[in-house]
Amino acid sequence: MEINGPGAIHGPHSLGGVHRPQNSPPVESEYAQPVDELDISPHAELMSQIHDIPDVRSHLVDEIRQQIMDGTYETPEKLQGAIDKLLDEFS
Repeated sequence: MEINGPGAIHGPHSLGGVHRPQNSPPVESEYAQPVDELDISPHAELMSQIHDIPDVRSHLVDEIRQQIMDGTYETPEKLQGAIDKLLDEFS
């Protein structure tokens, strides 16, 4: 049996070190490649969705505005259609 003091010098060893257990995971290098990460803010997400909104068909908007001003837009058929759609959403 050989006993060495606290200043004992070990001979050449592997890069993992002399006191590393055999089944331990490898030591991560401080020079490992960084991982790229991207975070998109809610504001940026909303701005992205704006591009998906279809263009406004202004000629149809103008036509409906004129019908409302003339009093010809609201008809019993349109009212019944709106009620039917509303009831379909609830059932």
